[in-house]
Amino acid sequence: MRITDLRETKRGRMAVDVDGDFCFAMHPEVFAACGWSVGDEVEPDELAEAQYRSELRICKDKALRLLSGQDYTRNQLLERLCRTQDPTAAEEAVERMEELGLVDDRSYAMRCARDLVGLRAFSPRRVEQELRRRGVDEEIIEEAVAQFEEDDPCEAIAAFLRRRHPAVLLGEADERAWRRAVAALQRLGYAYGDIRHVIENPDEYEE
Repeated sequence: MRITDLRETKRGRMAVDVDGDFCFAMHPEVFAACGWSVGDEVEPDELAEAQYRSELRICKDKALRLLSGQDYTRNQLLERLCRTQDPTAAEEAVERMEELGLVDDRSYAMRCARDLVGLRAFSPRRVEQELRRRGVDEEIIEEAVAQFEEDDPCEAIAAFLRRRHPAVLLGEADERAWRRAVAALQRLGYAYGDIRHVIENPDEYEE
């Protein structure tokens, strides 16, 4: 097999033609390491190895760009990379990000759980659902949610109502407003029994 053309693409990669047909586009640094020129003879295994190393480098670069913008769980990052890249290279790239400490599902889950409870008033049950949706392992989810095992859900419900639906706690809400408040709390993962208890006993939760 002979390299018949080399040309830079708009994305800064090097397009490689073999025996007159386009083969693949290489990461520029991987291409430079190969030292290929037009007219060189290459073996199929050599091409395959170069293509994989290029794909892996592209995956790592993309992973770093994604992580510079926000945190990802392992599964979230892998899913994003697999949308456009080779799954095997994507898996290896994610493993490298873990080795570098840039992807840490435990740290992510602990921090995310605190934010969901503190900033968005999620119940522990709702936190479990959200972390599970983000691909966090069950063992880590249990550890993250354990941070709140001594918290009183009724206190959280009362705090939410004071902020968002004060008329409900004051007994001044009509049925429509009452149902809206209950539905909002249920979406946050709180049990109907706890919600009703707080609404029917507001004096227990005065600030």
